[in-house]
Amino acid sequence: MKSLLSLLALLTVACSANLHARGCGGCCYGDEGNVAVGYSFREDCISYEVTDCTGITTTQEFDKLRIHQITARGYYVWDNVYFRAHADSGWIFGGTTSRDDFAGEIDIAETYGNADDCIVFDLSAGVGYQFDCGCSGFKFIPVFGYSWSRQDIETSHLKLALDIINDLPIDISIPGLKECYTLNWYGPWIGLDLIFADYCGWDVFAGFEYHWAEISGKYRRSNVLFQDVDFSRLNRDECGCGQGFVGNAGIMFDLCCDWTGFVMGSYQAWNLNHGCGKDEDDDLLEVRKLDWKTWSVSVGIACSY
Repeated sequence: MKSLLSLLALLTVACSANLHARGCGGCCYGDEGNVAVGYSFREDCISYEVTDCTGITTTQEFDKLRIHQITARGYYVWDNVYFRAHADSGWIFGGTTSRDDFAGEIDIAETYGNADDCIVFDLSAGVGYQFDCGCSGFKFIPVFGYSWSRQDIETSHLKLALDIINDLPIDISIPGLKECYTLNWYGPWIGLDLIFADYCGWDVFAGFEYHWAEISGKYRRSNVLFQDVDFSRLNRDECGCGQGFVGNAGIMFDLCCDWTGFVMGSYQAWNLNHGCGKDEDDDLLEVRKLDWKTWSVSVGIACSY
């Protein structure tokens, strides 16, 4: 966080000196806007660890959640005041999940299965001020805003890998057993957008954001009787505070008239600092860990105005 603020200050001084040296009275960049739509391929990995009031610790991972995503984004510059927003919506078409229950150091139960046929969405908006570093085509934009991301994950085809309590056979499917996990990440952020206009014939852009995140989650497991073993219904509500780092970079290239194409890559890393929760009996839970990492590649078209 300190390094980001230091970079903002350094760029401000550098661009101010550049403008003064060129004899410019201010930024010469006029009002403009851009609206873009595109497709993204995205992959998420989520892991968490929860300890209940009896001392049982549950760890679960959702690995390689592959996502098709439609994205829309845009920005508008008015007298160097910069507004931008984006919205993404997608569905998970493939992924795996694994869950382990521990009593102290002893692994007492393991399940694994698929995580698919679920939805995700992201919303973000921000405002900042655009600094134009003379005629070099380089612009930097300190920006702040608010974002909300959500994942609705459902597991299926769950199988037992270990069960030392009920002595059930392993690697068998449990019909009707499903888990649903909903995660929300929301809060303010501060960031920096960089634009290198007409760099080797392309517009190159990059952005960095630091997020203060409030995190809420809901876990639901269906009630199933299998081979005289009751997999009882589980309900868990969790909340906590954390942080997120977001970075992206890409290029824009001319197509025709006011239309351009773009290719962009993005990486995000989020984690929980501390959290708590309650189960279906209102007993307290300790959320020891919650991590979310995601990357995506996007392609699309944009219209300038």
